[in-house]
Amino acid sequence: MIVETGRIVSSGDGRADVAVAPSDGCGSCDRCCSTVHGDMVLEGVLDRVGAHVGDTVEIEIPEGSRLLGSMLAYGAPVAVLVVGYIVGMLAGEQVGLKPDTAGAVGALTLVAAWFVSLRAWGGGVLAGDRYTPRVRAIISRAEPSSRS
Repeated sequence: MIVETGRIVSSGDGRADVAVAPSDGCGSCDRCCSTVHGDMVLEGVLDRVGAHVGDTVEIEIPEGSRLLGSMLAYGAPVAVLVVGYIVGMLAGEQVGLKPDTAGAVGALTLVAAWFVSLRAWGGGVLAGDRYTPRVRAIISRAEPSSRS
């Protein structure tokens, strides 16, 4: 779990955009999508503690989201490609086709099926709240006059 400190720049509907100072972990994280006055902004952070614009908050960023996303997008297709090739090659031999051609067709077919299934359900796996950054605590409240 990565813990960062930031300032709420917008909030509503249980979500907030939080500006954080770039840290060592920012170089490898893909959750930041814009900058505000030199700070990186995490968009769509879960806010179940009721933070307001201007509040300084502590946020936690689950580390598993990057690993799971990488596995679904890169690791699994390689495994599916190899399995598809082997299955296609063995099936091709049984029906009298060239093993290499049947293996290539099997590999491409299974990889295509993997990406179709990943598109259908894979995004939902990562979109769940389990892998979404969340406001962990309010460190200090903004002055009521400075809230938007």
